Amino acid sequence: RIPSARHQNKRENFSHIVIDDKYGIHALCIALRLKSDSNRYFLLDATIKNLSYDIPPENMLNREVFVLSPDSMSWVTIKDDRPLFRQSASIIADMMPDGTIEGGTSVQYFDYAKSARLDSMSNREGKGRNIETGIPGYTISNQHLEAVTRLDEPLFETWEFKFQPNTSDDFLFIDPQVLVGKTKNPFIKETRATDIDFGCNQLLVATLQINLNNHFDIDHLPPSTIIRAPDSSFFFKVNFSSSGGKVYMTQMFETKKSLFSSYDYGGIRDFFRQVFTLMAREIILKKKA
Repeated sequence: RIPSARHQNKRENFSHIVIDDKYGIHALCIALRLKSDSNRYFLLDATIKNLSYDIPPENMLNREVFVLSPDSMSWVTIKDDRPLFRQSASIIADMMPDGTIEGGTSVQYFDYAKSARLDSMSNREGKGRNIETGIPGYTISNQHLEAVTRLDEPLFETWEFKFQPNTSDDFLFIDPQVLVGKTKNPFIKETRATDIDFGCNQLLVATLQINLNNHFDIDHLPPSTIIRAPDSSFFFKVNFSSSGGKVYMTQMFETKKSLFSSYDYGGIRDFFRQVFTLMAREIILKKKA
């Protein structure tokens, strides 16, 4: 879909793009070339309804394809170094006197992340009801997806939540990953026989603010940490701080390379092990006397 008429007026040439059989994928797309830039094409796949025209179909990224045009034919590789799976989350929460954490989450989904979220939701929303998340003590309600009017703009999703962290006497042990989006380490096996394909470069950002509301004191905050792969293909940063009776956390995970040989698995496994070890650290609060 081309979202504005100015692009439609620049159409000049169409080509068919066919994925090579050796990948086990068969797909047919249209390549749209703009008159203003004869070397720039947009791949359009009518079967993918939630993706902007300037984002290549995910099943074609990093693939070698055969291009048929009116005056030529050739093999080309589809590449895009942008972080096409991009997501930004903002969480603001309040500590209740009984130790429960209540708040709201707002998430922006871009490109592949937006397409995947829309496909997975299938118009399901939790309006006013509690939704079990599978995470002990964490429930959400009033989940809402904003209507998408332009495919080149992000998708916004919001929900409210309640979370009961683990306790021991007057201490609370808060796992911040529950609030920003807890995930599992995909690389836990000792060895791997196949190559690794992340699909595209990724950028995931989350910010968390917990208002203590004079109910609790900070007993322990994990230290801020940065780790980076030797070739800069992976980057993880988390910052913890406090000010004015509030606790803050900012977290960023970024990949700048999406294809890896199975020979690289040891280094990838070590990096993700470090990341998930850091993500498992807890914020410890103590109830005021």
